[in-house]
Amino acid sequence: MAFSAQRLYALEQDKSLGLGCMCSITEETAKPLADFLDTVKRIKPTEDDEVWSFWVDAPRGNITDFGDFNELYENGEYDTYEEFERDWLEWFPKDTYWYEITVASRNGYVAININNTTVLNYDPQCTSFDKRDLVDLLLFLTSKLKEIISELETGRYAETIDEKIPAEYKTGYIDQQRLWEISPKIKEYMQAGLTLDEISQFADYIHSSERKRVLEETDRIKTMTATNYFEICALCYKAAHYENCDNRTAKELYTRFADERDGGLSAIDADSSEAFDAWYALDNQAKWDIHNASHLWEISAGSTHTRIKLYVSKDEKGYFLSLYGGVYSCTEDVIRMYNVLKEKGLPVVLYDCVTIRNKILGLGEVGIVPIQCSISKYWYSQFPRDGIVSFIKLDDEDLSQKEVGEIIKSASWFSVANLSLAEQ
Repeated sequence: MAFSAQRLYALEQDKSLGLGCMCSITEETAKPLADFLDTVKRIKPTEDDEVWSFWVDAPRGNITDFGDFNELYENGEYDTYEEFERDWLEWFPKDTYWYEITVASRNGYVAININNTTVLNYDPQCTSFDKRDLVDLLLFLTSKLKEIISELETGRYAETIDEKIPAEYKTGYIDQQRLWEISPKIKEYMQAGLTLDEISQFADYIHSSERKRVLEETDRIKTMTATNYFEICALCYKAAHYENCDNRTAKELYTRFADERDGGLSAIDADSSEAFDAWYALDNQAKWDIHNASHLWEISAGSTHTRIKLYVSKDEKGYFLSLYGGVYSCTEDVIRMYNVLKEKGLPVVLYDCVTIRNKILGLGEVGIVPIQCSISKYWYSQFPRDGIVSFIKLDDEDLSQKEVGEIIKSASWFSVANLSLAEQ
């Protein structure tokens, strides 16, 4: 059954079924939904016992799917049909589009996603005023599933699906130096505005045995106070070019940029080394008793992969610092922070230092992710090749069509042919 890419796109853009939001279905949708589930269960689940993922293609469709020109004309949105047609072709320039469909079904509950958008989140035991008529979509998907099943039965599916799906919908990887040769703009972006001197200085500091070397060869901080720590943080903020650092005390900068859930560090006598030693010696629960300690040492507040931490540790020689962050994002900030701490002669260890050095020097590989996915998704160990921390998509506006073609030829690609028939 015909179902245009424009209609699929419209469904994909509807984000009303967010996390935890349920919907109901019309009476007319019930039978097509049951038929669809019967059909999908002829394929072996792709993730666990009751989750399936598969690809479907859809033609662009007619210009009428884009809108009613007469109505848009009357509303003053277009002066001529030619303008309307030009916009249509700009929005949907290709003849065919591909979409990844994910289905979960368990004990009557059904969820259907188009790419990363939930279009059905239905439990017959729940009531919802959001009632969805998905008859056309379900008939279309069932028809596509039957085509897939036919190809699986004849053994043609694995051979044809990888050839059919364009590279922009696939997952792959490319040597970073090769990528930088193809696109100097991508190199500039990945080096994040760092100067050659900053990069060279950082690379010179980093060795594979950095932690061991620092702990064996660097003098410790003999006396630490909260003020000392805030001043060290202020060095980091200024080195990383954080905004509006002038004419503010170190404590003010810490209060502004750090996560306030610091276990009471901000509340102790800031100039007393005895107070810091006593606070530091408290176990985690004791710090919690003073104040929320869930983000202790987080000097730049953020999400899982954007936060930056500057730990204070202690051994028999004294205090030393450990800087954490910069692997996936905020790389330039962490490099500048590390450089200034080293310049000041402070004993500092950088977590994942070799990974960050290789990333900024272009010594590893770059992941290529499907255009319908968020790059940040792959910061959470979902990329199918280990050791990759930088990612691109082929619809990046900095890439020309010629550059995209060179990337496609130079990259290695993972197969999307991961389907097989369920055991009968």
